[in-house]
Amino acid sequence: MELAAIVTHLQDEDFKEDIINLIQTCASATEAEKKTLLVDFEKDIQSHLDQLDDIKDIEEIPVTLALKYIETKCRWINLNTQINYRLMRTGVPMELEMYRASILSHLLLRMEALLPPQDLQTICDFLSQPVGSGSKT
Repeated sequence: MELAAIVTHLQDEDFKEDIINLIQTCASATEAEKKTLLVDFEKDIQSHLDQLDDIKDIEEIPVTLALKYIETKCRWINLNTQINYRLMRTGVPMELEMYRASILSHLLLRMEALLPPQDLQTICDFLSQPVGSGSKT
C-alpha cells in the first residue's frame, strides 16, 4: 500500500467523526475529560503519521505498521485487563477508561485494514498466548 493511501486512511474525516460521536455518548464525562479523550486519539493518529513520515521507505512501512498495531493492541489489552479487574474488585466500572479502550478498539480496526491478513493472524495469535506458554528451545 502506498504511503499516501495509508495517510488518507488514518486521517479519514468520517473515522474521526465516528470517534467524536462515540466520545459524546460518555454521559458521565466532563467536557474537559471528553476533550482529553479526543486529544489522546488525535495524538495516537499523529504518532502513526509522524513515524511513517520519518521512515518513508516503502519496504519498511509494512514492518512499521505491524509494530504500531502491536503497540496499540498491547495498550488495548492492558487497559481492558485493568478495567475488568477493577470492575470485579470494586463493582464500579471505569467508564472513562472503557471509552478510552473503545477508541483504541476503533483505531485497531482501522489499522487492521492496512495489514495483510496472515500478518494480522500471526500477531493476534502471538498476543493471545499467555507468557510462558511458548515452546522451550
